[in-house]
Amino acid sequence: MRPGRSGGHTAPSRLPGYTGGHPSAARAGVRLRRKGVLNGGDEEDAQGLLMRHRMVIIFGVLALVLSGLFPPWIHTFNPPGARSTENPAGYHLIFDPPPRARKNKLAGVQIDYMRLLIQWAMIGAIVAGTMAFRRKD
Repeated sequence: MRPGRSGGHTAPSRLPGYTGGHPSAARAGVRLRRKGVLNGGDEEDAQGLLMRHRMVIIFGVLALVLSGLFPPWIHTFNPPGARSTENPAGYHLIFDPPPRARKNKLAGVQIDYMRLLIQWAMIGAIVAGTMAFRRKD
């Protein structure tokens, strides 16, 4: 690459108003400038928009962590030669699973991974939808 040519990218340190934060925040500012959000004194509005997006992401990550700490559980019963059964056991701390429904070796409890993955997908969709359709006030 030739000196002085950056291939269309602006170095974060050359951006007006750049205070040394994370480079991805600087790239987000460049994208907002290209979209016209930061033109004509709208920089405070754009910073507010970035802050709202950051808060949405923080709440999304917090929701993912909490749903992982308190996953859905199922009671299982697997008798030999018969059909196994699964019944919901509620939400419990991952380090403290619910007790077995039956006191024999054929019964047990396990995390309901399908329901947990659906919850995580819904949280991701809500966060993505909130960020995509978020308008300036």
